[in-house]
Amino acid sequence: MKKPQIVLTAALVTALLTPQAALAASDTDTIFIPGIPISEENTTDTTDTTKTTNTTVEEKPETTNTDTLNNDNTLYNGRDYVILTPNSKTANFNGTATESPAPYIKNGTSMLPLRFICQDILKANVNWNNTTKTVQVDKNALSVKIDLKKGTVISDGKTYPMTVKPELKNNTTYIPLRLLAELFNCQVNFDSATKKITVILPVAVPQIPPVAYVQFNAITAGQALDYMDTSYDPSGLNIIKREWQVINNGVTTSGNNIAALTKKLNQGTYTIRYRVQNSQKLWSDWQETSLIILKNEAPVITTFNINTTKPQIGQDVDFSYTTQNESWESITAVSWSFSWEEDGTTITKNYKPRAFFKPGENTVTLKVQDAFGNWSEPASLEVNISSKITATEAEYRFTNLLKGDLYLNMAKVNFNLLDTANMINFAIEPVTQLFSDNPEKVYRYGVLYKDTAQGNIRLHYYHENIMTEPMKIYTLVHNTSDVPVTITIGKVASAGPTRVSLQLGTKLGENYFNASPSGKTITLAPDGKYLLNPGIRAMKTNEVEAALIDVYASSPVTFVTVAMSDAMNYKDYTYLYQLEREISHTRGTFLNGNMNMTFELNSNKAEKIILGRADAHENYSGIGIDATTGNEAKNLGNYGVLHTITITAETRTGILVNPRGSIFQGVLCWNGEIRPISAMGYMRNNREAAAIGIIEAGETVTITYMTPDGSDSPMLLVAIPADLWNEY
Repeated sequence: MKKPQIVLTAALVTALLTPQAALAASDTDTIFIPGIPISEENTTDTTDTTKTTNTTVEEKPETTNTDTLNNDNTLYNGRDYVILTPNSKTANFNGTATESPAPYIKNGTSMLPLRFICQDILKANVNWNNTTKTVQVDKNALSVKIDLKKGTVISDGKTYPMTVKPELKNNTTYIPLRLLAELFNCQVNFDSATKKITVILPVAVPQIPPVAYVQFNAITAGQALDYMDTSYDPSGLNIIKREWQVINNGVTTSGNNIAALTKKLNQGTYTIRYRVQNSQKLWSDWQETSLIILKNEAPVITTFNINTTKPQIGQDVDFSYTTQNESWESITAVSWSFSWEEDGTTITKNYKPRAFFKPGENTVTLKVQDAFGNWSEPASLEVNISSKITATEAEYRFTNLLKGDLYLNMAKVNFNLLDTANMINFAIEPVTQLFSDNPEKVYRYGVLYKDTAQGNIRLHYYHENIMTEPMKIYTLVHNTSDVPVTITIGKVASAGPTRVSLQLGTKLGENYFNASPSGKTITLAPDGKYLLNPGIRAMKTNEVEAALIDVYASSPVTFVTVAMSDAMNYKDYTYLYQLEREISHTRGTFLNGNMNMTFELNSNKAEKIILGRADAHENYSGIGIDATTGNEAKNLGNYGVLHTITITAETRTGILVNPRGSIFQGVLCWNGEIRPISAMGYMRNNREAAAIGIIEAGETVTITYMTPDGSDSPMLLVAIPADLWNEY
């Protein structure tokens, strides 16, 4: 009597072997499918005498045609098949004897040669990664990754463990039969009498491409797209990818997100090309259609009013307005300004006024911007200010303190004529500053500044690229000695590249005050070089960049600031020439990097504290040496010098910042809090000021300040006791 054989149909395999169950279950001799060799084989017979116990799933009479070759595959309904015998190098493929690495049985698990089955029989693509010890098998839309080290399989983004790991024998990778049957939809017949395994390949599915079809409705520029996508796959497969092309004046832009591709399009008719890909990775033909975009109309200010008809000096005012715009689109920005006539000249300030401080006519102007970027036409409102006084400007600014609020100084007080506050202590800390600001406008590649220093050092540069090519500013340390040198990096701050120098100076101050010392220690061997400002992009033409870098050097070491192309290596700076000085701007090594100043204020009068000007104190302005020429150098304005100013007030006192140059904008720290010097934009003349803070009676505050790069240097801290606010 013949022994019963186990026949696993495709349906039964699918039912029994879900990925989780199939790959985790015990793999006794019920299913067996060929694996794939990783490289050319030179195999020898592998004999495994391990006994297995058959598990009967479905008993049927033993199939024939397994012991002899049979070239009639109609037996399997026209499907391709392969018959393999454990420990035999000969396989039967559609009735033809084919050489194959010998399969074997291990611990009741049938192990098949991976490359032979997948590449030669299934016609899949097989790729071996020797570094990661993984095998990638791709067949149409199916992608399987087998990790030999971990014993896992990744399919459709999911990871499945295997109780029997794949093995590499005689340069051939073997995998469990279950894995192959489950992942590649093969039908497996196992003859328990002869131990022969018949693998019946899946029916080939005709590869019919999907069809792309989309229709757009007209929209307004800036509006969300309105379209219907009825793309489909004739075989019922999933659409997995989409690709779009937008053609505008002969220029084609491609991507997989049509909303992003059309977001900034203006009014017009655009050609849209579209295709889709199915799960078999077949692309459809391109479909071409049109997208009509209508004009986005600018918003309109329909009403604009003030809350009082004739406000008094120093009285709070507010405004209301309404707009008209597309119903689906929001207003994203509002622009305010107000202006008045003064000595035959129109003075304009670009912010929303909170109060007015001069009687007469003022014009308040308003504009709004929609989400598409359209600005409305300006709406203007004439405001007549009464001569009655609710509050002086000092009373208003300090009582309703907005840090950095612009003090217009309508009374035209010359704060420079105030008495100087009593300085009770002045000290310079031993910090060496290497300042590179010459040539400020860099006209070619070359060395900007170079000097040797040790101890506490502050590197400071401020340069503009006036070349037509991009430029990088590198600051590096170079050990030119014969012994190792150790440096420790402190604060590192940079700003730019940008075209707006005032904003750069403000940003550099913010970044420096916010920075914490790195604490990173570098030991440089003789001739070693280390870049201190990595990661800054190249400056375009007319862009400016600045940096402040604190370093401690245990021994003398050379610091270099150099202008190079983006393609050049900073280590090759020695091949560049030293750039010549221009007439103005600062370049040199200075010893007054940190200054401490202590003041006591008088409670009976307004006073000034001078910063950034030679008359602030004896030996205040930095005098140093330009190491590239050996000539004396002056840091007029003390740029890059860290001022620590301690102020004690007997009575409640308001503090203004009053610049003495032409334009000024920056920041300072008030008891460690960063505050803007003019939150309303830069100050244009030495009459204006900014309200910075209030010192309460008996309080001591510490102000930390650096002259902002890009601004005119001199400025005053103006102290006005509260009893005198009604005079200013």
